[in-house]
Amino acid sequence: MSDAAPAPAAPAAAAATPTPTSNPKEVKRRLKVTKATKTDKGDKTHRKRRSAKNRNNFTSYIYKVLKAVHPNLGISKKGMAVVNDFANHSYHRLLNEASFLSRYNTKKRTISSRDIQCATRLILGGGELAKHAISGSVAAILKYDESMKAAKAAKAAKSKEA
Repeated sequence: MSDAAPAPAAPAAAAATPTPTSNPKEVKRRLKVTKATKTDKGDKTHRKRRSAKNRNNFTSYIYKVLKAVHPNLGISKKGMAVVNDFANHSYHRLLNEASFLSRYNTKKRTISSRDIQCATRLILGGGELAKHAISGSVAAILKYDESMKAAKAAKAAKSKEA
């Protein structure tokens, strides 16, 4: 029999840490590194973490619409936050409904303009607001199609010259 004491168990904190993945995309997503910076303690470097950005921020557009409708009115930060949250909530509701309609009707992963229009009618109730929203979206789609056709024609003319 040996008189040696058993080796101490590993600390609980080391066992609780998750194992790193070997997927490079997952590692890159977790780090979100901007650049390495030198510390005051010598040549060791540490990584700065980028702060997460809110992708759906409609504040600038809300302000532009407010100034177009009422040029002499302003809005507080809290008021802007409330309207921005309302716009984000409506946006997500429309996208979820359009996604459901797309999967239900065509079994495809691509959301079409028809799915967006139907979702708009369902979410906004089919009243006057829904009619204005759909007419505005149809006008935007037509304008986009015209600009794409013009760009395609300009590209074809440029390739003929060369």
